[in-house]
Amino acid sequence: ETSPETAQSSSTKPSPVISSVQVAVQQLKSSHTSPNQLALCLKKTGDWALSSDTHRKETAAAGGIAAIVNAMKRYPQDSKVQHKGCWALMHVAVNDSNRVSIASEGGIPAIVEAMCLHLQDTNVQQYGCCAFAYLADNSNNRVFIATTGGISLVLEAMRQHPQDSKVQCQGCWALARLAVNDHYRVSIATAGGISAVIE
Repeated sequence: ETSPETAQSSSTKPSPVISSVQVAVQQLKSSHTSPNQLALCLKKTGDWALSSDTHRKETAAAGGIAAIVNAMKRYPQDSKVQHKGCWALMHVAVNDSNRVSIASEGGIPAIVEAMCLHLQDTNVQQYGCCAFAYLADNSNNRVFIATTGGISLVLEAMRQHPQDSKVQCQGCWALARLAVNDHYRVSIATAGGISAVIE
């Protein structure tokens, strides 16, 4: 028979799934984690954030946003780390308050660098564009993305991968979200954005 003390202990014990995302974030923070391990932890963190808004909030509360960004900064030349980092930020950014946190924690420059360094990697380009699209739902982030070269990067991704439907789709979405700002509509058109979308 379960005592009241045991029942209370069981009810307050974190679930294995919640513990696993906390472990993933801790591994992201560890200086001993290899690039391959980091990529796996980034994927786990992104998968967790994908499943619900509660999970996105829990990822942020566990320090996941800073951990993702720092992991990307640690191995800027590793395409798998950058791919999974953009993937994770993309899903965490579905939450409104997380969009603000991602910007303040250096997430936008991290995505910019990833897309610059891995122009030929379709995964980095696809998820980088998608992350920009979510982040651009915040008006301050639209300015941040545009002033750090985000519009040019999205257009270059579309030019470099004209046959990749996923890059084209996410690129168009990012441009659409950035174009909510009147000034950036002009910037997108001047940079060849209308032609890119038509093609």
